[in-house]
Amino acid sequence: MALIRSQSSLTGLPFVYATWSGRDGAVDHEQVVALQEARRQGVQDAPLIAREVAGGDAAVEARALGYLRDTLKYGLGDREIAGLERFHALAVELGLASTRRPLRFFS
Repeated sequence: MALIRSQSSLTGLPFVYATWSGRDGAVDHEQVVALQEARRQGVQDAPLIAREVAGGDAAVEARALGYLRDTLKYGLGDREIAGLERFHALAVELGLASTRRPLRFFS
């Protein structure tokens, strides 16, 4: 899971911009493991990815590596989960989501 988070002035909780998510049955256990391994490998390869993106420009490489290491977060803590739940509740209240469902995590 890769995500960017920032503090929301509306809730005081982190806002999660992106997740790997899907409906029940969309992937099996082996596919979940493969996604987790892809995340692990991507985090490990951050310097290589930054170097490739930079095309030889040291300043771009440093910014890219900072972004991959410091801006993107690769997991959810209690506050991020609380933020997801709060924004989902707000979406239901505003009619942007049909029903409120509990978050479930697969491992």
